[in-house]
Amino acid sequence: RDWSFNVAVPQVFSSTTLPVFGVGAAWNFSPASSLGVNYRIESNLLPDAPAARTLGLTYGYQLSTGLRLNTNLGRGLTDTGPRWGAGLSISFTH
Repeated sequence: RDWSFNVAVPQVFSSTTLPVFGVGAAWNFSPASSLGVNYRIESNLLPDAPAARTLGLTYGYQLSTGLRLNTNLGRGLTDTGPRWGAGLSISFTH
């Protein structure tokens, strides 16, 4: 059982990409499962609007070699962020 940590630093690829900053940690509590928490700050397109801040929970499950299911649930902490958000994704690596 081990922990993993991540940091997302702002990187702007074009004038339409908003800078995002985030930190997170995940606990791999079994060989196939992980549970994590993250905090994101995303700039706003409006010049004087505050950045959106979001707190999220994630769960990942390794279905088979190369196939992973990821879920997330997020709660906006500011008026500019979404009140609630959720997601589901399946990724395949070869």
